[in-house]
Amino acid sequence: TRSIDDPVVALAPAAPQALTAALTEALALVRERAGGSAVDGVVNSPQDGAEPVAAHAAGTLAILEALRVDEATRLAGVLFGPGKALALDEIESRFGTEVRVLVEGMRELLRLKDLTLKADAPSTGEELETLRRMTLAMASDIRVVLIRLASRLQTLRHHARTRTSPAPAVARETLEVLAPLANRLGLGQLKWELEDLAFRFVEPELYRGIAGQLEERRLEREQFVAGAVERLRSALREAGVVAEVSGRPKHLYSIYNKMRTKDLSFDEVQDPVSYTHLRAHETVLDL
Repeated sequence: TRSIDDPVVALAPAAPQALTAALTEALALVRERAGGSAVDGVVNSPQDGAEPVAAHAAGTLAILEALRVDEATRLAGVLFGPGKALALDEIESRFGTEVRVLVEGMRELLRLKDLTLKADAPSTGEELETLRRMTLAMASDIRVVLIRLASRLQTLRHHARTRTSPAPAVARETLEVLAPLANRLGLGQLKWELEDLAFRFVEPELYRGIAGQLEERRLEREQFVAGAVERLRSALREAGVVAEVSGRPKHLYSIYNKMRTKDLSFDEVQDPVSYTHLRAHETVLDL
């Protein structure tokens, strides 16, 4: 059953698959070297809610598998966490140069994260854009950014699941820097889940209020979406268009943003057209 604490739109998990020998070795190595230390937070004690490195590695791997990235990216997503406890030279000797380069890039991005979390919140859109550009510029391989996004999503999922709160700066960086990067890379579902989870920690009362009102209308909303999807499918079939059509509700943060920027009430935002998003993907066949 769904809780109002769950994101409305979440990244769909990949189908279960057997781990390769290299990934099995990488996960075992992280468990051995990391101990109970924490990753991707500003605290290093599990008592403070931070996630153990080994658990973070497994969760990040699951997200990267959902993104259908290559094995080198998945390996780097597992191996970056232990830091000095797992040297780059050892990573290269056991998993290859490509994986080493990705891990090194991810660790450099984490150093940038440490600087941004210690700084005051940027006050202008120009400063935020500079941070996004710096993140992309520091990653010589775009796969490093994918690992960074997957790692942050896993951190927020961990805090949501354990009902603990990340540092306010972590949620702020997610909304202002990382979610826009996911959008720029065309990773819509990843962006939506990052935003909803970060919103939950930045404005917990507002989040629960909107989530509760959405849940009250869930059946009505699902019926409307299903009907709209079926009507569009029928129209496309009659027109001879081969397409996949799906519908989704607006996610929580987008509803909040619309209420805030346009000074609307929840009821004004939640008309059928605004809370439904339909996507049609045309498939061209060679006959």
